[in-house]
Amino acid sequence: MLQADPSAAAGTSSREVLGRSIVSSLICEPRRPTARLIVGLSGYGKTHLLHHVRNLLRDNDLTVASGFPDAASGSDVLLIDDIDRLDDADLAALTDLVDRGTHIVIAATRPRRRRTMLRSTVAALTRDVAAIRLGTLSCADVGDAVARYADPGLAPRVHELSAGMPCLVDAAVGSLTTCPDGALLDVAVAREIRERLGTCTETELMVMALITLGVDVGTTDLSEVLGLDFECVAEVLDMVRCSGFLDGGDVLTAEVHRQCAATLGYRRIAQIERSLDELFRRSGTVSTRLSETLCADGVERSVDARLDEVAELIRAGTLTGVGGLLDALWPLVDDEQRLRATDLAAVTAQLRGDTPRAACLAAWAAAHTCTDAIGIAVRARWAVIAAAGGGLDGLAEFADPGRAAIGPETSVAVEVMIAQGLASSMFGSSFDALHTLIRAAGIDRECVATRVCADTAAATAALLALHTGNLKAARTVLSRTPVDALPASHRQRRRVLLTWVSLFEGDVEGAAAEIDALTEMTGPAGVPSRDALALSALRVAIARRRGDEAEILAVLPEAIDVLGEYSVDVFGLMFVGEIRVAAAQVGWSARISTVVGDISRLIGKLGTSSQWSVIAHWHGVHAAINATAPAEVVPAAHALAESGRSNPYAAVLARAGRVWIEVLAGDVNPERVACATRELDAHGHTWDAARLAGQAALCARDTRTSGAMLQLARSLRVHVTSTSTAPAEVTAAVAVLSEREREVARLLLSGITYRDIGARLFISAKTVEHHAARIRRRIGADTRSEMLTMLRAMHLGQDLAV
Repeated sequence: MLQADPSAAAGTSSREVLGRSIVSSLICEPRRPTARLIVGLSGYGKTHLLHHVRNLLRDNDLTVASGFPDAASGSDVLLIDDIDRLDDADLAALTDLVDRGTHIVIAATRPRRRRTMLRSTVAALTRDVAAIRLGTLSCADVGDAVARYADPGLAPRVHELSAGMPCLVDAAVGSLTTCPDGALLDVAVAREIRERLGTCTETELMVMALITLGVDVGTTDLSEVLGLDFECVAEVLDMVRCSGFLDGGDVLTAEVHRQCAATLGYRRIAQIERSLDELFRRSGTVSTRLSETLCADGVERSVDARLDEVAELIRAGTLTGVGGLLDALWPLVDDEQRLRATDLAAVTAQLRGDTPRAACLAAWAAAHTCTDAIGIAVRARWAVIAAAGGGLDGLAEFADPGRAAIGPETSVAVEVMIAQGLASSMFGSSFDALHTLIRAAGIDRECVATRVCADTAAATAALLALHTGNLKAARTVLSRTPVDALPASHRQRRRVLLTWVSLFEGDVEGAAAEIDALTEMTGPAGVPSRDALALSALRVAIARRRGDEAEILAVLPEAIDVLGEYSVDVFGLMFVGEIRVAAAQVGWSARISTVVGDISRLIGKLGTSSQWSVIAHWHGVHAAINATAPAEVVPAAHALAESGRSNPYAAVLARAGRVWIEVLAGDVNPERVACATRELDAHGHTWDAARLAGQAALCARDTRTSGAMLQLARSLRVHVTSTSTAPAEVTAAVAVLSEREREVARLLLSGITYRDIGARLFISAKTVEHHAARIRRRIGADTRSEMLTMLRAMHLGQDLAV
């Protein structure tokens, strides 16, 4: 409750104990005049403590006078309350009295900061002994007070309502004398607050109303909103801070704000709060909490302020309710605001995986707006949105890579360069496109925190790099973007894309661990549809690379469900392709036939020169192979070959595809297979290269070729070693098994067939059968069932996978 300096109160919290401590320090040497100062906010018990001290002094036969200057003569001790209310002349006289040492002076004051004369008086009063500073009541103090009249279980509620402010605690406890069940606690506290606010001036109430909005409001802000000079506002703010109402918790702050609003009236509170909102909007500061408080106060915010709120929600990745907020604004917007609202709605649609909707919004706004009124940055952004859905006409304006951005703004330069990079990726070279996008990413680091966009320049560059097999560029451009500079939605996107890079680099288990961490952090519904697709496809891709068909069957349904909420666009072709190949592998191609049709239509719009469609053709080849549909291989392979005429990456995949088809037909040419695998490995398809070599080993007609291909496959496999955390006894239990036998045992536990295990390890099904027999003998199992039971007990499917 009350805290003095250690020498005075020794940390005690009782008013009575503190009063006795003050008096005892004075009467121990009654002939030596001294001075004591009590400092506390309004309502913290200064006056009550002075009264208690006066009674104790009189009990000790000391003559006590109260007030100044009239009562200064004829007394031993002078008690003066609220010295901060004295004028400068009286403060000077009091300072002189203390300096002369003719009286024992005990004074109380609020902690005013801006009165020079008061600071001099305080310095004189605390020259020998530090001030006694009164604080709030602790939970224990409140509990003791409540227990005198009612159930102590009400103490937490009293403390929450009052924030430990002594005057409010007294009011709450007083209500318990007539209503011990606590039904009047809220009313009593509210009444006390209202009575204390009744002594405030209008300016003080306005300042307090703004301060209690729950946002950081500075003196300069208050000065501009209220139309007062800085010094005047600073003086008022000094008084308001001494009220004691600004240091409480959320409950007290909200009640004080409500009482201020009620006292000032709706029209006045709406005026000043709207002015503050406009001030924050002009300075680029948007607060969700401010928005909520203004709404609760019934303040109708401006359209621009509400658009700022929508932009802030998008940057934070909070899309729930954004559509409703924008729908309410459409009837209110002017032409300029319509452009901005459309922009925000289009970005939201992109994040939700609905690129056609985003493109339609942009086209609608363009049709209803004068062309000259649409800035180049907006045109660039809308061209990128349209191109994502296959509409390339808008990119024609940006097809010239030498075109300079118009205007000085950094964000404009970024938008234009992204459009230029995307245009190059559609009509020109992937190297030029990637170069432009990486340059844009470097500039974007300066403004990404304030730009509202579906993807950063770095993410767009990384997506192009992933779609064209340039893993090093993808990792570099993502890693060079400072995480702290990114809004929440883009931080998550960056992490997802880096996980894809890790997967393609061969770190399957690292990618799996990262996706688990992402899911735990965001929750199942914590990501928009676009990123949910990337995560679901990542799970499918991990299951494919583990060769675990059971796992594919477990994760594929969710991926297909997410795919149902997504409209295929350029930036998601890689993700959709992984799901397509996995679906073909387990015989589920019919379930995504609509999506496959969407892919075909999109890449048809993009044309043969697009860098983005190459990966879709590659996935088409593998989906046809997995589905054992030779007729479907031909169009995808032909499209790869056609793109390969002008695209080196497509040429690599086309050559690898031809070799793969030859291998499946039993024509295994070691040189061509080795060449194809080297090229695949060099272009970020190491896992595909290992699969091709393994397939060649199984399809080779002679032992020598089969052995060479098997060795090639094993050399391409990427082993990610981690430290085992298995208990020592488990490690000892499986020590009798070789490394290969442990691999086979782990796959046996996953429930897949000998044939699938062989495909995973690049050995024949017969060899897998021999390994299983040896494992059974080594661990002493009589039957297959007993072997599996013993292997599960050894945790081979978990910690000892390595």
